[in-house]
Amino acid sequence: MKITVIGTGYVRLITGVGLTTLGHSVTCFDINQGKIARMKQGEMLIYEPGLRQLVDAAVQEK
Repeated sequence: MKITVIGTGYVRLITGVGLTTLGHSVTCFDINQGKIARMKQGEMLIYEPGLRQLVDAAVQEK
């Protein structure tokens, strides 16, 4: 299933990453372009154990 997650805060980013682990195609969108630019450069704006590895794997699949 193709899913769009609006917002990349704590709850929505983790939800989006979790959905990718279930096999869904997820696009995360955020109105804050600075936040998106920082994440594209590899900066994690929140901490959750294992999140970095899951985000990296999801981005590589796209």
